[in-house]
Amino acid sequence: FVKYTARDMCLPRRVDVAVSDDGQTFRPVGTFPLNPAEGGKRGMVRPQFSFAPTTARYVRITAQNVGQVPAGLRNPGKTAQLAVDEVT
Repeated sequence: FVKYTARDMCLPRRVDVAVSDDGQTFRPVGTFPLNPAEGGKRGMVRPQFSFAPTTARYVRITAQNVGQVPAGLRNPGKTAQLAVDEVT
């Protein structure tokens, strides 16, 4: 995820990971909360998500935007953006 609070890019509130064998029916494997109010330097944040080993053909990653820039960051109350560079 890209964290650049000067440009209203915040971390997501949470990330949900689900897997599927057919691309139609997904089963959740984990919900991972993050801290969208985290300040600090801009940059790439690479959270590690751990869950029980499983087999699947498809992976669905859903990141929930915080909505508005949290208090304590630059531009509080403005619409927050969510940016993802790549998934590895």
